[in-house]
Amino acid sequence: MRFWHPQLLQELPKKNLLTLHMSLCRIRQKPWGKPTPKTWYYNLSWWCLVWYHSAVIREMASRGWNPSTKWLNAQFRGSLPPADVEVDYVTNYLEEFEKICFDKIEKQRSDLKRGQNSL
Repeated sequence: MRFWHPQLLQELPKKNLLTLHMSLCRIRQKPWGKPTPKTWYYNLSWWCLVWYHSAVIREMASRGWNPSTKWLNAQFRGSLPPADVEVDYVTNYLEEFEKICFDKIEKQRSDLKRGQNSL
């Protein structure tokens, strides 16, 4: 799964945005904190994941879609953050996301434009 940089969400084609939303829904349904080598996103905090998913939901809503706002609740669908994690309202989740994101925004933007040109 590919996490697109939050600043690029408005540039994503609808298919990519919907796929991203569905993938995030699946991640949030599974028990959190059981990483495997291929799931780098487990290095993100639970709250960063919820923040990113809410950004995807807001982008979907801005395009006229009607996603369920229940996903904005961190405890929706039974997946709870680890018990020892407290809500940190001061953390800049964009900075956390950028530290762990493997692709730089410029590379993602060029990948996105290349993909759109091939359609």
